[in-house]
Amino acid sequence: MVYEYSSQRHENKPTTSNDDKNVDCDPFDGIMYSFFGASSYNPEQSWDELGMVSMISIEIRDAISDSFQVILEPDCFEVYTTPAALKDFVVNSDGGGVPLQINLSPLPRIESRTLPWCLFGCIQALYSAFLVFIFASSIVPAWFVGKFVANQDAISTTPALGGGAYVAWIWFPIVVPVWMISFSFSVIALKWIMIWRYQEGTVSIPSIQYLQWWAVDRAVELWEFWIGGVILDTPLINIFYFLMGAKIHSTVSLESFVREFDLVEIKERATIQHTIKCRKFGEWHDNKGPSLRFRSISV
Repeated sequence: MVYEYSSQRHENKPTTSNDDKNVDCDPFDGIMYSFFGASSYNPEQSWDELGMVSMISIEIRDAISDSFQVILEPDCFEVYTTPAALKDFVVNSDGGGVPLQINLSPLPRIESRTLPWCLFGCIQALYSAFLVFIFASSIVPAWFVGKFVANQDAISTTPALGGGAYVAWIWFPIVVPVWMISFSFSVIALKWIMIWRYQEGTVSIPSIQYLQWWAVDRAVELWEFWIGGVILDTPLINIFYFLMGAKIHSTVSLESFVREFDLVEIKERATIQHTIKCRKFGEWHDNKGPSLRFRSISV
């Protein structure tokens, strides 16, 4: 039996594994198995020896925090250099985590063409450059708006640096919001073009379906860093998530972010203080590659 870790405190269940380490394990080891594989996982090895990269470290930290209801700092893998040390903190020591366990129905498999890892990596590199282009091109509408307002003599200056310099006020109160709106609509358009609607199910990695999810997820993460944090707990973020396909009542207070929007339903007068992600990574077996599972969440 392999313990399947939680995605946003909604999904924990033991599942049968065909791996050669087909033994009972605790929830923490189950999370490690899902990322590193049961046969190759050694809790005494360092994270580097296990082959952990930065993207996986974020997912592991989120999985542990969600499953055990403990908050792990970003440097936790530097402080606790092996899985055994981190497990001691989470389970046996100051972490004091208690796993949640809920039995859920199996998910259907979403068929999608599998890509070679080398091609997958090349596409990711090209898309990263494309994402920078989208980010930069959102400045163009803001530039035109600023130029138009300046031509209408609607610009004034404010003394700065003790009166020795003047700063045009137009660049912050008008140009910056225009850029924020422009980039937000770029992310919205990207989501509907690449994915349309998120569906419940399991996709293999690497596949076209997974690549589409990854591309939109990177764009959303960029949006959260530059724009989302500014508009948290305001009607603006509710409007953005509505345009992304989430079913969120207008009275909901969003103090954190949402992903996989079409799978999210939040009813009236709720307050969301933790990030909602409707996905989690599956086990990586020797005879079967990793997978990504999507399941709807209702609050």
